[in-house]
Amino acid sequence: FNGSGLRSIELPFSVESLAPGAFSKCAELVSATVDASVGAVPARLFSECPSLVSVSLGEGISEIASSAFKSCSALSSINLPLSLTKIAANAFEGCSSLSAVRAEGSMRSVDIASVFSNDVKSKATVVLPAKSRDGSDESFETMSGVWKTTHGFSKAVGTEGALPLESDAPGSPNADPTKAGWSLDADGALKVWSAEKLADFGWVYNAPAYRNEHWGPVRGFVKSVDTAGVSDVHSMSCWFRNMPVLTDITGFKVPESTKIVADVFTSDLS
Repeated sequence: FNGSGLRSIELPFSVESLAPGAFSKCAELVSATVDASVGAVPARLFSECPSLVSVSLGEGISEIASSAFKSCSALSSINLPLSLTKIAANAFEGCSSLSAVRAEGSMRSVDIASVFSNDVKSKATVVLPAKSRDGSDESFETMSGVWKTTHGFSKAVGTEGALPLESDAPGSPNADPTKAGWSLDADGALKVWSAEKLADFGWVYNAPAYRNEHWGPVRGFVKSVDTAGVSDVHSMSCWFRNMPVLTDITGFKVPESTKIVADVFTSDLS
């Protein structure tokens, strides 16, 4: 498939072998999911894929080999499975747009610090669960500290949060997670719920707020959405915009009183 016109790739667990450079120089490739039982992401597997935005790696992958994602200049998000034990120092060389890295634990045994450039570590956000999923039950705070002090990243966010209600005072920091919130599970399922009417987030397609607020930083990891638990909302503008691996919207529901449903699933990722 080297140099082919593929736009997305999903490699199932049944795949047992991948050749080095198998999908390199695929100029139109936007997203890739590797659940294959290959043990390692081979050298140059996705190198020089300038449109590749998001990559999902399955558990069981223990190594990311040399230049696996080299010069993927549009790559904005990638997850690092707990099974990883080794990442080549140049695996992400030239990935200048990387803005989100998802991990399920502290990953102390992996030399993360030498893998990503200082520029990436200063601007990218590490996405972590409320508790580690490696059996240690480390808190978000502990994991965040390791990713900052040991791995060298400057920012970390969780996979869940409270949402503001219309009844809250403008700008109120006292959002109640028992009344309204969102969560992203390990399988990429994003759930949004509210017991009362949600405040208008004020998201519009040409402003950065929808990328930075609430579930904004985890957009690259969302595979399915569920809004059945949303009681009431004025606007759903840009709620699920620019989610490159989103494939399941069967759980998407619009509350009857919603006034604005615009740019909900649109994308300018190409």
